[in-house]
Amino acid sequence: MTVSVVTVCYNAAEAIERTICSVISQTFNSIDYIIIDGGSTDGTNDVIHNYHSNLSYYVSEPDRGIYDAMNKGIDASKGEYVIFLNAGDVFSHSKVIEELYDRIQSEGSMSDLIYGDVIYQYAFGERYVSSKDLGRIKYDMVFSHQSVFVRSEILKKRHFDLRYRLAADYDFLLWAYLNKRSFSYIDIPVSVVDASGGATYGHFVKSRKESYIIQCSYGGNRILCYCWYLWKISYFKLTSTIKDIFPRDLLRLLISKKHAGK
Repeated sequence: MTVSVVTVCYNAAEAIERTICSVISQTFNSIDYIIIDGGSTDGTNDVIHNYHSNLSYYVSEPDRGIYDAMNKGIDASKGEYVIFLNAGDVFSHSKVIEELYDRIQSEGSMSDLIYGDVIYQYAFGERYVSSKDLGRIKYDMVFSHQSVFVRSEILKKRHFDLRYRLAADYDFLLWAYLNKRSFSYIDIPVSVVDASGGATYGHFVKSRKESYIIQCSYGGNRILCYCWYLWKISYFKLTSTIKDIFPRDLLRLLISKKHAGK
């Protein structure tokens, strides 16, 4: 089995090397590594060129947004499965793909989508987030898109919908679930996602609006979906306020205790 790892980036000179090193240090011996750069001007391409021999495909050109770049990565992929690892994000350890492959082989779970857990890395510490019940995907993302391996033949037939600027990955995953594609959960942390920059309130609201539109487009209950939309916005505002008020050392201590108790 070959796994295609797709990294999309734009002006990520300070972050891209960390991601590249994480991918090329994987012990799994059949990785098809693809980098799609959006035409960076900050030195990102100089860093990428240092690792050119480790790449299966690389292009630097303007695109129509992150999902257009991801679609280019899909078209260039040659593996049976595809996973997206954004600039700044890394795999949880060097043997994670090998470990996941061994698990799915032993359990006979070569499903259309294979997903695991994620570790979010904030300025004040890390937070381990387990995947939620798959049935909840009708209302929200239940796992990180940096922690899911998708059969490439499915992605090649149904690219990310460019009508959505922030939630096209959710649109694809919800479509896959509602169209009875098979999912398998492997209880290991797949990726460490850089969340140190945080999300602005305006960005989060736009993302949730797109998710609400997507849910309704698939026949979701508009009232329930809208209530969930309002709850998520309120929760985001509350947690953002807490992060602004609480000292970072205290947040780091709380996060570390929760992580230790997992």
